Amino acid sequence: MVRALARWATYRVADMLPDDTEESVVGTEWHQEASSDAADELREGGRRRGTSWGVCEQVALTGLRYADGRSYDPRPDVMVLPAPLPSGRMSSVALIDAGVPLLIVEVASRRTVGINVGEKRDAYEATGVAEYLVFDPDGVLLSTPLLAWRLEGGVYRS
Repeated sequence: MVRALARWATYRVADMLPDDTEESVVGTEWHQEASSDAADELREGGRRRGTSWGVCEQVALTGLRYADGRSYDPRPDVMVLPAPLPSGRMSSVALIDAGVPLLIVEVASRRTVGINVGEKRDAYEATGVAEYLVFDPDGVLLSTPLLAWRLEGGVYRS
């Protein structure tokens, strides 16, 4: 885990990667339902298996920076962290505190699909996120309803 944390500490995201805003992550009702359902299933699966991971929705992941030093704080639709989350509402989680996410799920929308499979994928790969999924709930934005990558040797493989 120390190696993964060291990787993100020095990683700089691409300048063309736009900040996530409330408007860019909220999306349509179908987008919200898909995101919420995925998070609920991950929570239930973790509960049944007795895991100690934490699942959050649209919580900012802090600790990444643009080349010029500005913060880049993406808000993944769903994020699974290696440890339980503190109780109560939270708007952000720091990589240094929570560790590198085990899984990130993004729900594709017309506005975000290119970034989700491009620059965000690259940022999550460089950060050391073990698994990354992009889900197309409408089935029209991707070549398949689900794209998945697993980190192997520091590189995502589909």
